[in-house]
Amino acid sequence: NNQALLIDGNSVVWKFNGTSWQNLGAWKEGGFSYGVDIDANGNIWATGIGGAAKRNAQTGIWQRYRITNTSQFTYWVEDITLDNEGNVYMAGNAGTGVGGFQKFDGIRWTGFNEFTYGLGNPFPFPTDNAEVLYFRPSNGNIIVNPMFNNLHSWNGSNYTSLNYSNARSEGVVEDSQNRLWSLGEYYDLKYYSNNNWTSVPFIGSGSNIKKDPARPGTIWACSEYQVLRTDGVYNFSKVTDDFSELDPQSDGLTTVIPINDGYAWVGTNQGLAKLNSNNGSYQFYSPSNSQIPGENISPLTVTPDGRLWFTNFGSNSTSVYGLCWFDGMNFGIFPQQQTGGLPHAQIYDLEVKNIQ
Repeated sequence: NNQALLIDGNSVVWKFNGTSWQNLGAWKEGGFSYGVDIDANGNIWATGIGGAAKRNAQTGIWQRYRITNTSQFTYWVEDITLDNEGNVYMAGNAGTGVGGFQKFDGIRWTGFNEFTYGLGNPFPFPTDNAEVLYFRPSNGNIIVNPMFNNLHSWNGSNYTSLNYSNARSEGVVEDSQNRLWSLGEYYDLKYYSNNNWTSVPFIGSGSNIKKDPARPGTIWACSEYQVLRTDGVYNFSKVTDDFSELDPQSDGLTTVIPINDGYAWVGTNQGLAKLNSNNGSYQFYSPSNSQIPGENISPLTVTPDGRLWFTNFGSNSTSVYGLCWFDGMNFGIFPQQQTGGLPHAQIYDLEVKNIQ
């Protein structure tokens, strides 16, 4: 039809109608454009470094689409949480200098970062990552820790500082008395009540923190050295020296996942322990006495059927890594595969979404 499209070295799109060229504007700033086309509705699409863009045939406005405002972030999704409506919130890194988090409602991802290009919401913190996300049941807010920028509460439109003294948190949880707990990086455990933080003695580098499902006001916290069940006054503690299967000079704990009646699953680099806080006893599962797929075990969650889900990433006793499970009698694994299946075996977090 004697018409043509081209993109110049400054990412400006031009349309030729057979006699003259019309400037349709830059689809993004800078160069490195790779392709241009037009669809059946007359919308023009351009691609290159920095994603893709569509020029609306009716309005003439360019809309950018890239990693920060479409689909998922790139790598290092360190935390996820579910709200009471089933929305998934995911912390992550959207590229160098671009932190924030995303929300998935079952159909669409919405970005919260500096570069949403009109399809998301801002994230007013100078950091590459959001490390911690937690839906707070008592008020419906999302607790977020922008890396090196302390803890904040987000109510859907505004961020409020929680006056947390640490730049980083390794995890937060709300107990049954609506107190917010945070596990710090190193020798640090606190709970937040009446706008004040109260410290609870804790040893080691923080790994994870979970709500106790039965005991009022109680949580479990884990470091590489200690697993602790506490309400701030009551304390049950086990350290690496208390596990005969571990060498306290070289071995350590990974994560804790509490279950009913004072029991909890505790991971180690030598196997998996089922711990009874009522009397201090435990059962230990390792490759030498069970069919557990590996020895470097990190418990992640327990599903309503009582099945424990864990990872075996970093184990030396197996060549198969993946998402593993234990139902009390049998072990199983969904292996990481090169094509299809589980895309990666280094899993940071797992949350359970109950559906009909």
